[in-house]
Amino acid sequence: DNMADAATAAWHHDALTTVRRTVDLFGFEGTCLSFNGGKDSTVLLHLVREAFPDNFQRLRCLFFKQPHEFLEVERFVHDMTERFSLNLTVLEDSFKHGLTEFLSQNTVKAIFMGTRAGDPGSRGLSTFSLSDNGWPDFFRVHPILNWSYTEVWLYLKEREYCHLYNQGYTSLGKTTDTAPNDMLRRQDGEYRPAHELDNIRLERQGRSSNGAPVDALSVSLVSQSHEPQQQTLAPGEPLHSLCSVLVEPAFSVSSNIACFFLGSGGVLSQSAWLLVQHVDQALMHRNC
Repeated sequence: DNMADAATAAWHHDALTTVRRTVDLFGFEGTCLSFNGGKDSTVLLHLVREAFPDNFQRLRCLFFKQPHEFLEVERFVHDMTERFSLNLTVLEDSFKHGLTEFLSQNTVKAIFMGTRAGDPGSRGLSTFSLSDNGWPDFFRVHPILNWSYTEVWLYLKEREYCHLYNQGYTSLGKTTDTAPNDMLRRQDGEYRPAHELDNIRLERQGRSSNGAPVDALSVSLVSQSHEPQQQTLAPGEPLHSLCSVLVEPAFSVSSNIACFFLGSGGVLSQSAWLLVQHVDQALMHRNC
């Protein structure tokens, strides 16, 4: 109906806007996609392709290859890389060390991540969040943070995705902790596809880790603390952690930052406003 179509258009539009604003702010060279072959990161890949149909290949992609990876996931990532000529970097080191090395060797300042609000460890996250203490400085960008499981499949089921989702899997981790979702088992023992799951609260029913986040980078970031550490700014606080991220010639327009926050959430938080207030001063003191 019209209301459902309007709602669908709204969350689709918001995600595309976040993707476009991020690249506008940081440039293709400063933006990266964490692509692990799961449904959420695959949504992000298609959103990036939709937002930039002529030059999405300029965006770097990261695949954190974990032990006991599904061969089907590896094949899917390889197939997408070949089909769309993705600029993919495969990291097999520990997440923190691999990411630190990667960020030290290029100009990436923002990483698209497929975290959604229902994921464990997602409480307190916003569409645009700084990395946690103890991690290299970068911005985590969550274009589909407010998407539900149903909305993921409304967008994804007519596009390319890993075929494990047609075999009863609704959430993919490692081969050692992931099984098809029993809620999709038919009487003949076969499984219905993931998009036919009736109770979306049981999305991670097949995960023996009791609902660990799907995105490998998100898993590692969340595991550093019981609660996500939010980066906030007190009035007058210097932007030491932000300087190393934002203080680059290409990112020197503070109004773009204000527009990003306004466009992403409609509200300019105190921290975001302070960032805008201080960014020009920080830019004038690049060597501080």
